[in-house]
Parts: sequence; structure tokens; C-alpha cells
Amino acid sequence: MSVTNIVISLLSVFSILLLSATFFISSESEIYRLISYFDYVLCFIFLIDFFNQLVKARDKKSYFIRLDG
Repeated sequence: MSVTNIVISLLSVFSILLLSATFFISSESEIYRLISYFDYVLCFIFLIDFFNQLVKARDKKSYFIRLDG
């Protein structure tokens, strides 16, 4: 397992924790807005990682069909 995969895994757990926290915070609060910004940044990081793995995949079609990623 590479360092990148470990970082992405930790960011995934962090993202889930942040989204879980939004259930207990008022949607008008600044904390809620800050969590939303962090979530957008994390989604952008996950999107970059997805395209990075897609580019590195030997067979792009099987990356989607067989979930080789």
C-alpha cells in the first residue's frame, strides 16, 4: 500500500466524520459553512486522485468495469 493510498484513506475517514458532524450543527452556523468548504476541498482532492489512478491504469475500460482502481 502506497503512501498516497494511506493519505486518501485517512482523508476519507476525516470526510465521513465531518459530514457526520453536520447532523448536529445548525445549518446557519459558521462551523457548518466551514465544514462545507472542507468537504469541497476534500472532494476536489478525491477527484484528482481518481483521475490520477485512471491515467495510471493499464486498461481504462477495465478500470471501470472490474473496479481495478
